[in-house]
Amino acid sequence: MLLTLAVPLPVLAAAPPHTGVCPEPSQRLAAESNAVAGHYYLSGMQEVGSELVLGADGRFQWMLAYGAMDFAAQGRWWRNGDCVGMAREQGAQVPFQLLRRDGDEQARATYADMDKYPMPDQGDRLLVYAFEVSHGMSDDGLEVALRWPDGQEQTVQAERGAALFAARPGMPVQVGARWPRSGMPMTWMAVDGDARWPLLMRLDVEALSAGGDAPMPTFLRVEDKALVPVWPGDQRERGRYQRP
Repeated sequence: MLLTLAVPLPVLAAAPPHTGVCPEPSQRLAAESNAVAGHYYLSGMQEVGSELVLGADGRFQWMLAYGAMDFAAQGRWWRNGDCVGMAREQGAQVPFQLLRRDGDEQARATYADMDKYPMPDQGDRLLVYAFEVSHGMSDDGLEVALRWPDGQEQTVQAERGAALFAARPGMPVQVGARWPRSGMPMTWMAVDGDARWPLLMRLDVEALSAGGDAPMPTFLRVEDKALVPVWPGDQRERGRYQRP
């Protein structure tokens, strides 16, 4: 299982890749669904903790903890024969936030450090610095973009949180950011006309998770009283969700 945040989960003995999905049936069969409803815990995967609640009302809640990162999702679930499918609700949180110099204490302190210790060899290039503090996650690979009034754009990948852009006439009016493997579109943020560069951007891992980056199973296979998850990416079965 490979998280879209470029963090590999432990690879244990796994069944061959599982093809297909678990389509939602046209009619929900209460007896069949109630047989698998309940509170499940994941076992068989080292360093990973996960819970899954399949409610009798057709709603689910799911969470996964791996190292310093926590992921969560909720939405609808259904049973279709020997499989359980889930449709996640998209979150309303914003994964990236462009910080103002007169913003919160963290923003003010970080801007002060950036002014005191400018990046070597920056020259006349424009700098956008991205950081994530809740989980200590690396920002390497983050796509950052600038958009000018004439519609021209530049996109670069951040290295150690820093995204450097070649100077061109005029100043950018928007900054964009996205994780390239997340499947989420670029998040665009307006730049104040009197903004003083470099700019500082904060990343919210929980918002990325709610927005579609949570590495929840593609679907679950019903096996006796357990649910065997089929994970995204390699589509392999690892671990088992079991009721206490």
